[in-house]
Amino acid sequence: MSEAMVLFLVARYPHPDALARRAPSASCFPGLARLQAAGLVAKRGGLYRLTRRGRSELELERALRLAVDRGFGLTRPPGPRGSAPDPRAADVVERASPRLGRDERDLS
Repeated sequence: MSEAMVLFLVARYPHPDALARRAPSASCFPGLARLQAAGLVAKRGGLYRLTRRGRSELELERALRLAVDRGFGLTRPPGPRGSAPDPRAADVVERASPRLGRDERDLS
């Protein structure tokens, strides 16, 4: 399980039992130990908490993921609910993937 996912789970479910229920086969606990050693997570009173550094790392990861998704047209900036998906999204992903049998002039 990725460290970003463990940070998200700790932020949402600080109790160890809740973490164990949401992680497949308790695979978050080795990552949790690494995050504690790195100073991103602390355990106080039997509950896991994100440190200030852990919160900033989680926000950075969210911002990075959102920027990448928007770059590929997979998500849109906030707008009215129920707005249609961006019709250019499939074209962006198609252009980003390699095409066999075509040279670079055909990609532009």
